[in-house]
Amino acid sequence: ASAESLRLKVGRDMAYAIYRIVEEAVANAEKKTETTKILVSVQYKNNKLCISVRDNGNPVIQGFQTGLGMKVIETFVLKYEGSMVLENQDGWVCLLAEIHYDPVTVYEKVERKFSELT
Repeated sequence: ASAESLRLKVGRDMAYAIYRIVEEAVANAEKKTETTKILVSVQYKNNKLCISVRDNGNPVIQGFQTGLGMKVIETFVLKYEGSMVLENQDGWVCLLAEIHYDPVTVYEKVERKFSELT
């Protein structure tokens, strides 16, 4: 099965949130001297943007203290009624964040904007 590419238009605020989530997760991965690979994925599924940042550095230790970067990620995830998890999976440390996204077509935007005029 082939994956279909989809170009989503998100607003400036959401685009910034996605950027900051990825930026902070990558910065955290780069801090670990053992990290040699970082994989980033952003996918749209079931009205959610699924952001995945994986690295092959040392695993997360149970009960570790999160830093400022994770707090920034959490803030953006909560702003968009999302969820996140940081876990170890098959030799990778995985940050998985989901944020709500309801795509709107240009037709729907125009209809909403001018519906009050009719």
